[in-house]
Amino acid sequence: MIHQIIPTRIGELHLGQFPEIEIPKGRLKNKVQREMVQVLLDKVFGEQVTVGYFDSGAPYLVEKPSWQISISHSSNRVVVYLSEQTAVGVDLQEIREGIYEGRSYFINETEEVNFAEALQDAQTLLSIWCVKEAAYKLVKGISNAKHALVVSKGGGHDWVCRISNQDYRFKLQEIDHFLLVYNDLQAIES
Repeated sequence: MIHQIIPTRIGELHLGQFPEIEIPKGRLKNKVQREMVQVLLDKVFGEQVTVGYFDSGAPYLVEKPSWQISISHSSNRVVVYLSEQTAVGVDLQEIREGIYEGRSYFINETEEVNFAEALQDAQTLLSIWCVKEAAYKLVKGISNAKHALVVSKGGGHDWVCRISNQDYRFKLQEIDHFLLVYNDLQAIES
């Protein structure tokens, strides 16, 4: 496994790249990806740590309950976002064209207006999807996420997601045909 550390203002992203393998589908896929996460976490902490899951599906570290954690995986990559100070959210997706079919599942009316023709671009759609995924993980789940999470473009590589009348900034970073998205601050001061 190749382990890369990306420091942020509120924590550290740990990106694990595993050898190219055929990732199975269904339950076996989840098992393989959880094992990949476990290998990465054991390396990060230098000891075995147990990942538990709240009823919402949000992960936590059993032996380190004060740590905040967010997990994502795509293909042969996993990312774990850790912070000792504040909640974190991360998403990792392989960049591919097939996102158009699911557009109506996650794009809301406000985003249709704000992004207009940019929604014809697969990279824009994937960016919005990833920001919403990371935001969902940041707040440990939210009902009606399509409408409750409203994404807009910030400056540079920053994107903003409005969650319950509060704006959160997310960074986007492309790494070897994967899009990595994570929150950089707990909330933007109004």
